[in-house]
Amino acid sequence: MNIRIISVFIYLFLLFPIIKAQNLAKIYGNVVDEDGSPIENATIILKDNSNLGTSSNANGRFDLLVPHDKNLIIEVSCVGYESTQQSVYVPKGKRKEIN
Repeated sequence: MNIRIISVFIYLFLLFPIIKAQNLAKIYGNVVDEDGSPIENATIILKDNSNLGTSSNANGRFDLLVPHDKNLIIEVSCVGYESTQQSVYVPKGKRKEIN
């Protein structure tokens, strides 16, 4: 009996991220400066939900999962640079590149 209950909890624990991911779309892109050079460790967040965010890698590249079918404002910031914002809409099942 205990093994069955534990198995159900493990199954639900592993399934939850898959179910939750179906409600998300992907935004990706590159953070660069005025000269086109990549900006490492820039912070990319949703303006109205700072819990959803990421940072750019050494090549300025980032990927961010966001709610789909909503108008979103993405904010990009990094020490030594002026912050910028961009409005984005990503339909369900689609990906959107922003730079």
